[in-house]
Amino acid sequence: MGHKGILFTERAAILGLSHCLGDPHWNPLWEVAVDLDSAPSVSHIGSGDMAEGLLKNRVATYGKMAAFAELAVDIFLRNGLQLNDLLMSGVLGAFILG
Repeated sequence: MGHKGILFTERAAILGLSHCLGDPHWNPLWEVAVDLDSAPSVSHIGSGDMAEGLLKNRVATYGKMAAFAELAVDIFLRNGLQLNDLLMSGVLGAFILG
């Protein structure tokens, strides 16, 4: 159907990679995205650790539904931090909009 994208981790630092999206380390990624007319999708799926949000003591203290809700908000906020970094990094001007 023409859908394409690049799944990009929102926690590169835990993989030993630069967490700054404007770091020249990531330039090949942005170049490929431009060449493929594709967009990176920042997601917790690639390397996020959801286990911390569901620790037994957290579930016991907050209850199962509240622990899941807190985890969902935490994931959303971490993705927002990556979006903020992307907006401030200069990547959009240099690669996407340039």
